[in-house]
Amino acid sequence: MWAGIEPLTAENGNGTVLPGGRELRARVLAALKEDDWEARLGLLSDVPPEKLIAAYFASLNDPAPLVRWRAVSAFGRNTASIAARDPEKARVVIRRCMWNLNDESGGIGWGVPEAMGESLALKRELADEFHSILLSYVIQGDDDAGNHLEFAPLRKGAWWAIARLAGERPELVHPALHGLLAQAELEKEREIIAHACRLFGLLGDPAAVPFLRKHLESAHTIELYLNGELESVETGAIAREALESCFGV
Repeated sequence: MWAGIEPLTAENGNGTVLPGGRELRARVLAALKEDDWEARLGLLSDVPPEKLIAAYFASLNDPAPLVRWRAVSAFGRNTASIAARDPEKARVVIRRCMWNLNDESGGIGWGVPEAMGESLALKRELADEFHSILLSYVIQGDDDAGNHLEFAPLRKGAWWAIARLAGERPELVHPALHGLLAQAELEKEREIIAHACRLFGLLGDPAAVPFLRKHLESAHTIELYLNGELESVETGAIAREALESCFGV
């Protein structure tokens, strides 16, 4: 049990009986698989958001990509709701994300960088406090210490998460631009490069132009989660759009 997060109880404050943890996870996952998933999750509005967070964590591991991404969206909204009611409990959730990305946790942390980034994008107070941690997952220190994610699939999620944060709060990401550019030059994974191109477009700084020009002809296609949907986009198209942003077109 997480410190600061209450266990499921039989009733909420209004006397309504709450589902148990296993049932709650099943109901959340079933909702995320439907086209009207947001409305279905809305039917759980009587459940305090801190009691839903474990169900969203579990859904981040679903084999269906769109279900996983919907879980990311729902996780972020849920964490923002927790923060509005009890900021310390929201901090516990973010710290749980950090623990899941720590080698000592013994887990992989699938979807956790994305869920963390979504949460920070939606709640300014959390972003102010934890954005430097998110950035540290992709920027490697000179002494090879810190939080840098060595596992490329997780690091890809962190690049997406930083781009998500930059789309809402670029002023928190822009100071790290040169470190991000230096790291992007070292990346070999094509999907990471695509996410880096998108990030630099969102920041719109001409310093990223040389990097973006290198990838204008890339025909590699990624599945990009935007506005609740997955879209197939070529890296070259992402780089071209980013260049336009950097030049203020």
